[in-house]
Amino acid sequence: MILDGGWVVGLAAPIAGAVAQAVPSAFHQWLESPLIKAPVPIPFFVLLIPLFWFLFRGTWRELDVEAQRNRGQILASGKWDSRPAVACVIIALILTMQEYYGGGQTYQSVIRPFLTEQEKGVLGALINMSKYDKLYGYAWWDKRERVA
Repeated sequence: MILDGGWVVGLAAPIAGAVAQAVPSAFHQWLESPLIKAPVPIPFFVLLIPLFWFLFRGTWRELDVEAQRNRGQILASGKWDSRPAVACVIIALILTMQEYYGGGQTYQSVIRPFLTEQEKGVLGALINMSKYDKLYGYAWWDKRERVA
């Protein structure tokens, strides 16, 4: 094989209708590695921190002062601030719902039979399980990830 500007060119006669595909370089293959690709945005975020600080420092300070004042009023009245406990309970509920109702088993055992029944019924014109079953499964996974 001969490399011609990033294209693989064979020595044999080309096959009719075949399209030559570019072979990624070693650098591009390295860059596509998840261990390399994931931390790439971090330096850009670090560079944006001063800009965010310049634009929002006044707003953040106002929010901080207001929150401290509110927390002081709650403590002065002899009550306890329940917001952190409520936040922890909400997070626990969301993670539990994701674990037990968000995976592929829920789609296979609950959603898929429901869609199959609906395909035979009123929504038959809108649901096509033989063609879009995998797509519906991916949509279930995607919505589960975005909602929770």
